[in-house]
Amino acid sequence: MLGNTIVAPTEVNSLFSSDVQFDIKLMSEVYDIIKRPYSVSAVGGVKLLFGRIGDIVPGGVLVAGFDGDKCLFAVPYDSPPQPRACDVLVIGAGPIGLGIGASTANNSLDTIILGEPLSFWWQNILPQPLRSPLSASSIYIDRDSYDLSAFCKHGEINPAGVLQFSVFLAYAQSVLNRYEHLVRTERVDGLRRTADGWLIDVTTPYGAVTYSANSVVVATGLLPMANIPGQVSPGKAVRHASAVNRFDLERPDIQAIAVVGGGQSALEFALHAWKCGKDVSVVIRESELMFRNLHEPGHYLYKELAKRSERMTPWLSGPLKSKLLSFLLRGTVEPRLRDEILNSDIKILGNFRIAGLERFGSRIRLQAEDKRELHLDSVIFGTGYSWTLERLGFLKNLLGLIKSEAGMPRLTAACESSIPGLFFAGYGAMRRVGFKSQFIQGSRLITPAILKEILRRRECKNVAG
Repeated sequence: MLGNTIVAPTEVNSLFSSDVQFDIKLMSEVYDIIKRPYSVSAVGGVKLLFGRIGDIVPGGVLVAGFDGDKCLFAVPYDSPPQPRACDVLVIGAGPIGLGIGASTANNSLDTIILGEPLSFWWQNILPQPLRSPLSASSIYIDRDSYDLSAFCKHGEINPAGVLQFSVFLAYAQSVLNRYEHLVRTERVDGLRRTADGWLIDVTTPYGAVTYSANSVVVATGLLPMANIPGQVSPGKAVRHASAVNRFDLERPDIQAIAVVGGGQSALEFALHAWKCGKDVSVVIRESELMFRNLHEPGHYLYKELAKRSERMTPWLSGPLKSKLLSFLLRGTVEPRLRDEILNSDIKILGNFRIAGLERFGSRIRLQAEDKRELHLDSVIFGTGYSWTLERLGFLKNLLGLIKSEAGMPRLTAACESSIPGLFFAGYGAMRRVGFKSQFIQGSRLITPAILKEILRRRECKNVAG
């Protein structure tokens, strides 16, 4: 067993499976921010900044962390998890899931959060300034005054201007450190409704286990909702941007890359790949890129759409309403990227409608309807997301019972679905909350609503008992 083996930071990635890597520079930056006012979590006497499932070793799961300029390893799980009951089980350990789980726990509700905490932020999101302002980037936690402003104040960090990615990640990690006792890095396989609540089947490194809960909150984020054209078969060299580990863009065997899509995420990936020395082409259906600020929460049109989307278009069906809002918000690329794109060698290929994509040898041929062809090493689809209940595999036994419209659940004011005790947060609550639900700011609307309903039911149960 490796136990507390110390290795050089440059060796950390070689000890993990190929799809698990660490950004040494980013981890160092985040650690430097956190260590000033806060101590990082401790497991077996070893300081840990950040943990991910790596290799299963005798006695547990290998986890990496930083202590100064050295990388430490420890085994946090000494024994298999045991089935147990709880009041609330949250599926998803991103910022929204952590906030909801912390809020229920702070109100004396026995809580379990399932998921790999903040893993998508660490590994798949490019380390660039956040688009949301400071006021819209705090994780709402009931009965806890610790927010992003407090974090910056205690850490003597000046939050003026754009919010740096490393600062937000350090803040989110410090929130996780406060509530990590609630989190279990286990995969949810299915939900079963019982007379008293829910049974949740999960897979752990040691095998299957079943939890029971009175209420379940689904806060899984957008990762399962990647939108790839139907005629394209994803593979190692053809992936959605959400599935691309940014370290892949630095591999020497990948030189020619096409990024499909002209939105914010697509262009950020294109710029990152170009800065890594790659030959990058951006493929778009429109004739040219569009740079607008509509996506920012402070923009007037965005605010009106977020506030009045239901009242503005009550006569439209769900699918037509979604198409209208998508049309109004299309091309929402920040103007700050314009100069970077124009001053780069990135090729913008407009009016490129994909007719086919095929592999030949180790390369990929991307064909347009007008017969243009690109020969590539990798294709990244920055084509957004399509949120549908069907893509959440653990809900497969409940799809016929959850009332929905255009693939999204119909929710009450408490973000509860048509099945009592099953709540949705984050993007899954957009139909109820509006476009704010796609930002962390939406947690200020969603978390109190869910918490209030769960506490009300507990009170009713206590009175009846």
